[in-house]
Amino acid sequence: SLARPPSRPHTPVQAPTAMSARQDEPMEDASTQAEAQRARGSALVKRYFVQLMEGCGRGGCPNTSCRSCLDGHGLLDPTRAALLSLELAQRGPHALCDELPPFLHMLYVRELVDAAKQSGDTRQLEKEVAAVFSSSDALNRSFLASEAKVQEVHSMRVSA
Repeated sequence: SLARPPSRPHTPVQAPTAMSARQDEPMEDASTQAEAQRARGSALVKRYFVQLMEGCGRGGCPNTSCRSCLDGHGLLDPTRAALLSLELAQRGPHALCDELPPFLHMLYVRELVDAAKQSGDTRQLEKEVAAVFSSSDALNRSFLASEAKVQEVHSMRVSA
């Protein structure tokens, strides 16, 4: 017959507790995490809604999820904008204008130059040009729309 291994006293095993990045702090419970995730989702939907209804304010924006975009969704009724906001928030990657690199187009450059001439202050012009020309991504997003199209959309928005 086979020899049995010596018996060991039974020690109950404790279930591990979830710990945060700091080993001495327990992680938030599941309901708190779900609540935080729900709040982040809600904030994302609201940001998309504002972007779709009001735009980023920069004519010729290349972000098709922005009202300011020449090739975007255009003027939406609030219900359609809310539904589209939910849809955009659920998929990724997200395209929010304030998180994308800056861009330039000729009409905007002219507006910046005119404002600088009138005020004598070139800081805003310098800031915009420096931001675009210091990033290859920003430069690649710039000057994509024809000047005529930018002017057409700008005129429509000013008269609306």
